[in-house]
Amino acid sequence: MTRSCAGRSIPRAVFADNFKIPTLWGVKDTAPYFHDNGAKTLRDAAAHYQRFFDFTEAQDPVGSATLGGFITLTDDDVDDIVAYLRLL
Repeated sequence: MTRSCAGRSIPRAVFADNFKIPTLWGVKDTAPYFHDNGAKTLRDAAAHYQRFFDFTEAQDPVGSATLGGFITLTDDDVDDIVAYLRLL
């Protein structure tokens, strides 16, 4: 597939082997998580992101308000994420 925009006219297949992206298959069996083993469980890892995205508009590190709004993860959202990751 090619795109007509400048800088995007290279077929995607050219980049297929250039980026190594870790798979999430079997993630439930690979604890602990993060580079420093800071999350002992999937729940700990998901809860990290729940805290990470909990900031005021003045503290917004990535301009979320201009990117479609803030991300708010409820406890139910975290439970759903963990349940999904356990299925992989």
